[in-house]
Amino acid sequence: MSEETAQDVLTQNRLTTREIAQNAHWLAERFGGLLGLSNRPSLIAGQELNHWEDIVRAMLLEVHNPNGIMLVAKNHDEEVARKLKDGWRYGQIASAEEKTHPELLPFLQLPPETRAKALFFRQTVVALHPFWAQH
Repeated sequence: MSEETAQDVLTQNRLTTREIAQNAHWLAERFGGLLGLSNRPSLIAGQELNHWEDIVRAMLLEVHNPNGIMLVAKNHDEEVARKLKDGWRYGQIASAEEKTHPELLPFLQLPPETRAKALFFRQTVVALHPFWAQH
């Protein structure tokens, strides 16, 4: 039996940008649940997944940027602007039918738990960077 090196594992286990986006969202949702953020949509799919795949690709390309927190805030605020333009509004409960979401606020106005979840999402993407197929 041969011993695998870390490099062998990294080159054999490549993830697509979509897989990184899905895994980062899944983990961030669980982390949010631990923080008491339980009224959020549980899955991303379709065009939303395509959009988040683009965001994750940008994060992966900026993985070594020391201003990661600023990027998270910028991404969040751009996402809020996109949602508001599409007819969404702030609401206590996340509802695709009603087009409401409690995170439709500027990043710095979000509760600390929600900001922590967003930062956790980025750190998950950063942690998965060595497994990115395009790396």
